[in-house]
Amino acid sequence: MNARGRVFVLFRSGLGLVFLAAFLSLAAQLRDLAGSRGLLPWADFLARLHQGGTGGPGRFLSFPTLFLWIRGDAALTIVPLLGAAISILMVLGIGGRIAAFLLWFLYLSCVTAARDFFYYQWDNLLLESSFLAIFLPGRGSLFDLIRGRPVPEPPSTMVFLMKWILFRLLFESGLAKIVAGKDTWLNLSAMTYYYETAPLPSWGGWLVQQFPVWFHQFSVLFTFFVELPLAILIFLPRRFRLAFFAVHLPFQVSIGLTSNYGFFNLLSIVL
Repeated sequence: MNARGRVFVLFRSGLGLVFLAAFLSLAAQLRDLAGSRGLLPWADFLARLHQGGTGGPGRFLSFPTLFLWIRGDAALTIVPLLGAAISILMVLGIGGRIAAFLLWFLYLSCVTAARDFFYYQWDNLLLESSFLAIFLPGRGSLFDLIRGRPVPEPPSTMVFLMKWILFRLLFESGLAKIVAGKDTWLNLSAMTYYYETAPLPSWGGWLVQQFPVWFHQFSVLFTFFVELPLAILIFLPRRFRLAFFAVHLPFQVSIGLTSNYGFFNLLSIVL
């Protein structure tokens, strides 16, 4: 069985796990965010669009969401639950391209409806990754891997684009720290207070916060190393990519243990 085929099957199953986590979270929150009594009611926004004369195909192009036609607070719970169910199918390798398209569009619908609450890079990263997954081979599942059955190899173009997504994520994150972090990242002080300001601080973050200053300064340098020069290994032959993954995996796990970025770190590992 070809290595690329195995990787693509594992990638798609991993993407299904990410979607499952995302949709289960949405099922519990979307109604309170965009419902009629939510923080940012979608129905009120639609009413303003109608009063402003925005309608027809132009409205869908500007606001691509299923909730233009499916109204009511119940839909804000049902759609994420539907997405969670399809996510399980994707994990198992059932549904292929149709499942990938449905998950992409359902998540895009939820992101569009909740608007301001989804302006995070991990939401865009999930949408971009899942859009590319639509064009991967439709056949191939975990059952095929277990039983040693052959699976199709993804096109070289798609392999490159997936690598490009991960490279951009890391390299642009590193550049952003350089451009905007003159008084924090560049003087190696950013990690001395990062754990206090990270999203939903955790016990792991509190524990690491107690480490000596030299450790936090080293953490800054290590972060730059992973996000800038090491990221180039993504495009090199397999042994270099394995070396990259050996560093990238614990790097993402450590971020997940010391802060809370939702499914972001899991998605970064899957990529």
